[in-house]
Amino acid sequence: MQHLPFNTARSAARIVSTLLLGLSALVGGNAFAIDEYFDKPGPGGMGGFLVPTDPTYIKECKGCHFLYSPGMLPAASWTRMMGRVDKHFGEDLRLAADTRDAVTRYLVENAADKSAYLGSEIFMLRVNPNNPPWRIQNVPRIRTSHRVMEEVIARNNRSRVRNFVNCDGCHQAAAKGDFSLQEIDVQLIGINNYKLKGSPGKSIAD
Repeated sequence: MQHLPFNTARSAARIVSTLLLGLSALVGGNAFAIDEYFDKPGPGGMGGFLVPTDPTYIKECKGCHFLYSPGMLPAASWTRMMGRVDKHFGEDLRLAADTRDAVTRYLVENAADKSAYLGSEIFMLRVNPNNPPWRIQNVPRIRTSHRVMEEVIARNNRSRVRNFVNCDGCHQAAAKGDFSLQEIDVQLIGINNYKLKGSPGKSIAD
């Protein structure tokens, strides 16, 4: 794998710092404590995000991209997105009306502004209800915490992760609704042998 032309440990440390600062800036307080909002220690925990279980949603969406939790966007965003399935980021999904309605209903009923999951609560911070994000990558929480990642990807053209469409490229437990720091692995963007540690006092680079 092609390595980044700059110091690995320093680059990794910058990523950690940005993630922690992003968390702290959004809600204030200790970032590691805030990280508990995104940790899902067990199937019944309310940390992180709802894991999608709707069979229609899974069938229609999983084959093309990471199966996003409905709790990553507010209801207004999902309604807008599903109202434009013929122009879904450059593609026509060709969904039957009843299928589209079923998927929309599931997404709206479990959206971030209706979810009891703690990750959704954090995601709704700084979201303007009068101008909700039209895609997950535009959620303020995501934009803040991924700034350095964008820089790293841009500078390493051999990175296997080229965008933020598939969350599980770095978030190893994303499919379980867990987006905590301890589950982030940035090897696929060209920083090898490095994994974020989920508590202060531990080394941040191997």
